[in-house]
Amino acid sequence: YLIYATVTDSQGVSSTSGKEVVVVNPDPTIQLRFPLTLDVGEGGNVTYTVSGGTPPYVVTLYLNGTHVGNFITFTSPGIYVLSATVRDSLNYTVSKTLVVTVNPDPTISVTALSRLDQGQVNLINVSVEGGTSPYKVSYSIPGVLVNSTSNPNFTVSASPPPGNYTFNVTVKDSTG
Repeated sequence: YLIYATVTDSQGVSSTSGKEVVVVNPDPTIQLRFPLTLDVGEGGNVTYTVSGGTPPYVVTLYLNGTHVGNFITFTSPGIYVLSATVRDSLNYTVSKTLVVTVNPDPTISVTALSRLDQGQVNLINVSVEGGTSPYKVSYSIPGVLVNSTSNPNFTVSASPPPGNYTFNVTVKDSTG
């Protein structure tokens, strides 16, 4: 918009000042991007986009109130608050916050009979804890059985022929 002044004296003589163009920028905004669910040991780059306000900008990142850089790795499970504060050249400041959940790595528990007679059925109980669902659980008894499921708790009924067998279980959670 334009700003100018006109002065008229008692004799009716007017004078107009020079005109100034004033640009009013919208308030700055920030879009903050980071995975909201991770496992221990995972992390990534914090990315953001700033718009509005009056450049240049200063962006500061905080994790639970402590200043951090753009790459964050989580070493323990928990709930974390990631925030970004942007300040434009006119010192107008805005913030954006994300809540990040860090799960423990998945663990597998397997219970089964360690010895059985030929023809006897072995009920192999498998349970997965931790990690980030959904899971992909693959299991096998080499030469006898190969299968997979997304169920973190299941029972496999096996009656293998005589011999020594290893029951293999592999879990991949949604974060890898």
